[in-house]
Amino acid sequence: MRFPDAPSRSGPAVEAYPGPVLVCLSVSFRTAGFDVLDRLTGAALPAAELLTLPGVRGAVAISTCNRLEAYLDVEAAGEAPSSSAAEELIGRLARSARIPPATVRAATRLLTRSRVPAHLFAVASGLESVAVGEVEIAGQVRRSAVLARESGTMTPELERLFQMASTTSRRVRTGSGIDAVGRSLIRLALDLAESRIRTWREARIVLVGTGSYARAALVALRERGAGEVDVVSPSGREATMAGRDGAVPRPWERLAHLLAGADLLVTSTVAPATRAGALPGTGSGTGSDTGQGIGPVVGARLVAQARERTRDPLLVVDLGMPANVDAAAGEVSGVELLDLATIARHAPVADLEASARARDEVARATDRFAAAVAEAEATPAILALRDHVDGLVEEELARLRRRGEDSPEAERAVRHFAAMLVHAPSTRARRLAVTEGPDRFAGALGTVFGVEGEPAGVEAAGAEAAGVIAAERAILSR
Repeated sequence: MRFPDAPSRSGPAVEAYPGPVLVCLSVSFRTAGFDVLDRLTGAALPAAELLTLPGVRGAVAISTCNRLEAYLDVEAAGEAPSSSAAEELIGRLARSARIPPATVRAATRLLTRSRVPAHLFAVASGLESVAVGEVEIAGQVRRSAVLARESGTMTPELERLFQMASTTSRRVRTGSGIDAVGRSLIRLALDLAESRIRTWREARIVLVGTGSYARAALVALRERGAGEVDVVSPSGREATMAGRDGAVPRPWERLAHLLAGADLLVTSTVAPATRAGALPGTGSGTGSDTGQGIGPVVGARLVAQARERTRDPLLVVDLGMPANVDAAAGEVSGVELLDLATIARHAPVADLEASARARDEVARATDRFAAAVAEAEATPAILALRDHVDGLVEEELARLRRRGEDSPEAERAVRHFAAMLVHAPSTRARRLAVTEGPDRFAGALGTVFGVEGEPAGVEAAGAEAAGVIAAERAILSR
């Protein structure tokens, strides 16, 4: 099985590193049409279900308005387990979205090893967004990691990956200037809407949604001078927006009435269409729903009925994925629909200099991540050396006690010498692991001392290694 595997856009980085096999399956606006992306996002699998894939021991799922990604920690080395997990995931998504597996496979990039951090760091930094440099994506990546922790699907390897992704996105924003030239998807949409709005202060605006993107949309509208914004939610959570600047919570059942007098409708919700379906006229009647109970929350018939008694134009900005508004609504007289596909076509070209600086930082972060993983892989051998030397120290101290030659000063001297003996090889082992892999030091350790560093999980070795390093430094400082 072959998946599209586009070259990393993050510049040169370490091509491979030892350690856990990290895998990313990515479907985005760059690899799929918004129609396919829309249906796949609606069929997205929770991280907990990803753990049932072959060989997968950890997973983080990212689902935004223009991408669907699964980051997997695969147990076994080699490409076969990752391909098996990928094929199974493709099949599940295809069945859930009712799309041919070949279509899903063609839209999916399979990334492994060093390409995984390079890709995630670029995504978290806004370099792979419709609006290059957008800031919302960093928060979405963080929230995905939080959900993985809460659901118990986060592993130490994925934790390290996502922690460094957050650090990298902050460095990119503060050091490259990309955030100064980049615009969020929401602000880009409002830029396109500007010419259709007479005055923001007098515009009658309805906002569907109460999540982070909807809140960001409210802030962007107020920044442009919008007055009160009527907020509705298909999940009945409109009251959570009470008290926010300019927000006026309204019952979902009042949506048709609100649309009758609106100039602008902005939608950004992930709520299912089940509650919306209870509204008279919500369904499209066009057969455009996906057939999986995920249809749009605002149907064409609802829009048509709401606009029967007015000739004033209505601009609809649909930021939802899956789409919140039935595409047929754009065919209603006086209604103009601005969806994600349209917004993407108008996205500006990123500032080349700022983008280059940002990608350089992503490349450096990828190298740092590879080095951190390699150093962690050297930990079992380092701990084995330390245990071997500690055993010799205890034997020597026991011999001194039998001869009556033990004293606090003698014990400190022996332990100080042991720490000096271990410190330099440990430092060299970490450096060697980065440049040549951990096996060379482990092999030399076995040849010289007859000691074997048993592979230990990073989670088990990490804390112990930190304790060893701290102990070495404490002894050497005496």
